[in-house]
Amino acid sequence: TIVDYLAKNFPAVATKTNVNKATSMDLQTQLELTAKDADAIVTFRTDHGDFKDWDSLTKVPGVDAAKLTAKKDSIVFTDAQ
Repeated sequence: TIVDYLAKNFPAVATKTNVNKATSMDLQTQLELTAKDADAIVTFRTDHGDFKDWDSLTKVPGVDAAKLTAKKDSIVFTDAQ
């Protein structure tokens, strides 16, 4: 009964992943990406600078844009949550 009450009245707060700050492991666990996809995002970010918007993120070579689209609501590009 107590758990049901807490779940109903205090839902878990979903945190968003800042793709400009996240490590490869963060991207893997928080966005459910493969190690290959997460590493590609970090490498691209390191080589080309921070992502400015959604379009720049989906253009990372070797990353399936459909995987990112599935997690679009969990991704941010700044520190704003």
